[in-house]
Amino acid sequence: MPRKKEADISHPEKAHPTLTAEESRSRILARQRDRRARRKREQSTALPSVGRRLLESERPNAATAIPSNRSQTGSNIWNADALRSGLEDAASTRPATPPESCYETDDFFLGRSGVDGDVSIEPTGRGDIYNGEEELRGRCSTSVLAHISRSSQIGLPPLSRATTQSESRDIPTQPSKQISLALPLHRRSSLVLAHKENDGSGRVSPSPGRSRALNHEAASHGHSSPLSPLPADWYEEQSIFVGNYEGDNDGDDNSDNDNDEEEEEEEGEEEEEEQEEEEEGTVEYKESDSTRRKHNRVYTIHDGKRVYTTDVNNSKYSTAAAWVQAHMLEEPVCSSCSRSDGLVEQGEDELSLQEMAARIQDLGVPDTLAGSSPVTEGSQPWEEALSGGANPPRLNMSKSHQLDPKLAIRYDVDAVIAEASSLEALRGFRFSYYPRPNRNLGKPIHIWFHGRRLHLCRHLRFGEAIHAQDIEIYIGFPHMPVVKETFLTEEQHALWIDGVVLPSLRKILPPTSMQHFPATWAIGASKMRARHNEHRTWDVGGTNAIHYPVKEAFVPGLWEAMLERLSDPRLGIFRGMFIVIQTYGTKLAWNDVCFSGLRASVFSDLDKSINRAYLIREKTYFDIAKETASRSARIHWWKTCCLQNWLASTDPKSHIAQRTYPVSGTRDAAAMNIAPTQKHFFHPHVVYAQRYNSYKELSDAQKTFPFTNLNIESVLMPVNLLQLWSKAGGTHGRAKHIEELVSEAGKRSYARSKQRLHLAFSESQEESLGTREEYRVRVDVFETLDLDFRPCRQAEPRPYYSIPTAEAILFLRWQMNRWLGALDYLLRTRSRLTPASGAMGTLLARVIKAVSNDSAYGHAKDLYCDSYSPKEGCKWIGLGFRQIMQETGMFWLKHSMFDWERLQFQVLIEGQIRFFIPDSQRTYRERRQQVNNATKLFHGISDIARSFKVDGSTDDDHKLNRIRRICFLALTMEVLRYGRNNQPLQPPKDLASYNYGICKDWLSKYYSGDFHIPRDWRVCMTWRERPTWAALIQQLFDWDDQHLYKIPFTRKRWDNLPYRLVTRHAFDEISQSLGIGAAKEWKSSLGIYGCEFFWMLPKCTSDRFGSMSKKTEGAGPVKIRKSHLSWYAASHEQLATCQKNEGLREWDWTNQALWDWQGGVVTEHVPLCLFDNLEEFEFNPTRSYSTALCQLEFRSSLKENDMIFEVEEIIAKRELKPRVIEYQVKWVGYPHKKDYTWEPVWQLKADVPKLVKAYETAERAKLRNLQN
Repeated sequence: MPRKKEADISHPEKAHPTLTAEESRSRILARQRDRRARRKREQSTALPSVGRRLLESERPNAATAIPSNRSQTGSNIWNADALRSGLEDAASTRPATPPESCYETDDFFLGRSGVDGDVSIEPTGRGDIYNGEEELRGRCSTSVLAHISRSSQIGLPPLSRATTQSESRDIPTQPSKQISLALPLHRRSSLVLAHKENDGSGRVSPSPGRSRALNHEAASHGHSSPLSPLPADWYEEQSIFVGNYEGDNDGDDNSDNDNDEEEEEEEGEEEEEEQEEEEEGTVEYKESDSTRRKHNRVYTIHDGKRVYTTDVNNSKYSTAAAWVQAHMLEEPVCSSCSRSDGLVEQGEDELSLQEMAARIQDLGVPDTLAGSSPVTEGSQPWEEALSGGANPPRLNMSKSHQLDPKLAIRYDVDAVIAEASSLEALRGFRFSYYPRPNRNLGKPIHIWFHGRRLHLCRHLRFGEAIHAQDIEIYIGFPHMPVVKETFLTEEQHALWIDGVVLPSLRKILPPTSMQHFPATWAIGASKMRARHNEHRTWDVGGTNAIHYPVKEAFVPGLWEAMLERLSDPRLGIFRGMFIVIQTYGTKLAWNDVCFSGLRASVFSDLDKSINRAYLIREKTYFDIAKETASRSARIHWWKTCCLQNWLASTDPKSHIAQRTYPVSGTRDAAAMNIAPTQKHFFHPHVVYAQRYNSYKELSDAQKTFPFTNLNIESVLMPVNLLQLWSKAGGTHGRAKHIEELVSEAGKRSYARSKQRLHLAFSESQEESLGTREEYRVRVDVFETLDLDFRPCRQAEPRPYYSIPTAEAILFLRWQMNRWLGALDYLLRTRSRLTPASGAMGTLLARVIKAVSNDSAYGHAKDLYCDSYSPKEGCKWIGLGFRQIMQETGMFWLKHSMFDWERLQFQVLIEGQIRFFIPDSQRTYRERRQQVNNATKLFHGISDIARSFKVDGSTDDDHKLNRIRRICFLALTMEVLRYGRNNQPLQPPKDLASYNYGICKDWLSKYYSGDFHIPRDWRVCMTWRERPTWAALIQQLFDWDDQHLYKIPFTRKRWDNLPYRLVTRHAFDEISQSLGIGAAKEWKSSLGIYGCEFFWMLPKCTSDRFGSMSKKTEGAGPVKIRKSHLSWYAASHEQLATCQKNEGLREWDWTNQALWDWQGGVVTEHVPLCLFDNLEEFEFNPTRSYSTALCQLEFRSSLKENDMIFEVEEIIAKRELKPRVIEYQVKWVGYPHKKDYTWEPVWQLKADVPKLVKAYETAERAKLRNLQN
């Protein structure tokens, strides 16, 4: 590499900004030499056999199984892991930066805390080095040696900060003789002792160069290394261990899925860039070389490009155990808190919690939680209470912080999760034939089993321990496909019990025991549902979870017999199954002030129900936790700044997933959880960690939180809009009772949530609620942690606020009251609900939910973002809480977004916000697009109705015609829902496909076969007078036309179809704007105006929107009568003279004398377009039909969908959810498996009923053969 000039190296942009040119050049050259040395060493080194066995072990054996005797756990995986991590970092050239300690806890490391007696070490010179163990024993006590041994074992960082001589700082010590112990850089187990005699404080100041010089000096003086008994070559070999046991193909979410060619190209580009930077002398090298990046590469997205990094340990903690132990004992704080030393920085315009609560109360906000009703007359406080006016007040929680000298600290274990190699891990168990689907895991447990996460893998809750029923048994099936649900279908359950479980039990259990087991799954399931099927009443019913025990003596060999059964090809879907054992919620049973005593108690209790020899160590995890609470009435809240410091200590750039939960919508206090990915050096030793506040116990009812009922968002939504959503979403039976099921249910849940929260706040004024931190650690970390060798730090500054309980609850109450009061005010004053009132109700409900339950920060984009774009070309406006929180410390609404007199959004931005879509609409996930289309029609009518000028102008007539066509568009959408069994393809979901009138050409695009249009309709039996074509169209929309019929025409089953709900909504909006007379006139004209577009209609009866008629088919002596859909069809004299594709200029579609609908003649013409601009529901009233583009678009789309596919064979069957079944279909002409598709059962039963019947018969035969 060519050398650079002195001026080039000293350029400010090409060198370190704080170093001179010579220092910068020396630093860069040293890094380049070290990197080349590492490459050469790793390329010439083979993986030691010990490490290979350690990395490749998966199943338990004598060495890896968890011993049932605690005294035998002395040398296990963790010791090798700690040695591996320590040696890897020792070989690294990057100086390890020890953790900063800025409070009085360093005195423990100096020998004051947790050591019996004084430590006497003679002061030495700054350059003295003590490497020999015997010499070290002569200078320090046994307690200090024990601490050094523990630190070396778990990889603790140096105990006091290592800085340069110019950056050395005083370390607080005792007035008596003090020392400062520091492990040297690179953790070579050397000990540097320094002493400052004049002021009694120790300083340690080796720079990286100084450290190398000290090591060289030690070698020259003949001092031995603690690693000297080991061969030097073996020591060098240990540096090739990587920090991740899991393979790259275990399913990491952040793994790179590109092909090898793209990876090689990208790697080549990276190497070229690095080579150019090396030549320039400006690159800062990473700890691992390009070879390691090639085999263990991860990336992040930066400016739309992938930025590749490696899984190196950039944290100041060498191992995961060191990180856990340091934070549980020392509780580090952020730099700003350490500088303030517990003092409060008070601003003149910042308010404490008590002052903010008093300000809200003084505005006149009612105490809604206590049951006070809002005042509906006079001036309202909502502008100031919700937005804070032009200058919102700022909250500073540190002004409420008070010193808390009396603390109570306990450790606990809240959960145990482990994979077992056999059912012998349980000392007897009970299982169920048909476990409830809701007992499956629905949330991640952050542990990978066989490359799958259990909550995303098909699994079942098989049973529980026989004498400890809180120990649950899950069995996962990694090779079974997962679509939406993870529980097994009834067919799969039957196959599992009848094909795997019962045959295995019959081999082991005696007949006297087997006679008590149901013979088949069907019998066992029917017993469990007997109470539901035979005795169901309002207070009796449900599934009775019957369990059947298997005692410990019969467990050996059972799992092996079950695995042997899987050799049957019919049971292949269960292959690869594995066992997961879990017990959760044990923090009240397993807790102690002594961590070692807690650990012994946990193992002792587990041994009563579990044989730990059959647990796989690499997949055995414990949730260890520490709870800190005040002995007086205080509430502790984690400081947000200190949580960010906690996150930074893990090096977030190395793939740490994290989420923050602000306390009651405030900035200064929060909770946080983090999850290292498989590329992080914590994994798999620590897979999850969280810090949260115990005050959530005020509202947490076993994961049921107040104001989380989704119906609360819809309490201010119009009932007809809720009905429209229900119909469009496919829940037709729910639409009749939508007000009771949604609106009233939301109001009841809202009132009861207020009562529960009021009771919790009122009765907890004298309670003490602290903080909690949990770590899900592997068993080797759990066995290695030593949290008893020193007490936890309790001095200020602390990483949490300590606030009097009465003051904290007072703020929480009035923070809730200002949002609840506004919602109560709208409920009392809005007699006529509109989409605008519904949007405000949705906003308030979501804010209440976020404030009361500490929802995730930034998770709801409509709350936290100023603007966001979920789709391309679609941009929505949010409330911008993220910026407001940073500026003011809590939630405030933007003043300019709202009309405060009417307490709703400004009309100009209504089309740019998402609060018009509550969660009650988004529950119809299967038909989300249809629901969105219906919502668009509903809001389109409301927008047009608000723009009426009420002067009888031509503009108003045009707007009325636009509303008519919206109703016609809704009818067109409904027609395709009629007769789906005759449609070879699913109806389209986009609104543009329905922007046509109904005619034969348009229907032929979606329907197969001919249309049954009989001549004699016998309409005189229903109508008093023979109807016109306009009257038949009007019949579909009208609801007060009973005087036209001889018998009641009730429309019982189709009165609330979506298009009729849209029509009634249009009638109400026109009545509100133009009066009831104008609305009736508009309604009566729907039939006349509909003649322009509708030339075919489904035949309707009093009960059905579409009726069936019998038609004789067949030739010769064999004739069959079949049911067919019946249609009305009309022809127009002027249309009959036009060519099929001829443009229509002027034709008299209003003259009913020109229409003939009784002759059964079908109009042969392309459909007409309803709207020119579908987004705005606008059309040109003076356009020429000959130039309409809709006809060309219709013809082109017709050709695209003209192909008909034929079913060759049914391959498989699956159940997505109860009564939602699909078949896997093989198509004629498509032999490859990749072309198979899943089709709904109702469609195949209509198209190929014989194939469906043959498939079901074959499957039942297979099941009978299996049972026999």
